[in-house]
Amino acid sequence: MRIKIVFFVALTIGALTSLSFRTSTTGGLKVQIELPAGVKADLSDTPVDLYKTMEDVENEKSVKSIWTNASGAGDFGQVAAGSYYIDGMVENGDHVYYAVMKVDVVAGKAGSVVLKLVRNTDMEGDME
Repeated sequence: MRIKIVFFVALTIGALTSLSFRTSTTGGLKVQIELPAGVKADLSDTPVDLYKTMEDVENEKSVKSIWTNASGAGDFGQVAAGSYYIDGMVENGDHVYYAVMKVDVVAGKAGSVVLKLVRNTDMEGDME
């Protein structure tokens, strides 16, 4: 009986040790959309996309997409650690507000960024 108890204790310690040394390969990523001062727009369901490279942004090849809530907050959840680009766009009347920025996701960390949208007159012509 004593051998079984010692074996069980050793097995339990080994299992707990292996769990505590396991390294995370993902990190959290939350985003908050911000418009320029004085601009009011409906931020609910604003699309925000996650890309691996700037070339992927240009070719619209996102690895993950989310939509924000009414206050402009969104959550990508757990994402593989690494560097990414995020972009977001809001249409407000005849104006388009857009931004793209580089973000780093750190394994085991919950990160958050503010994506500050600016008026993009180049895109406004495309919306007609």
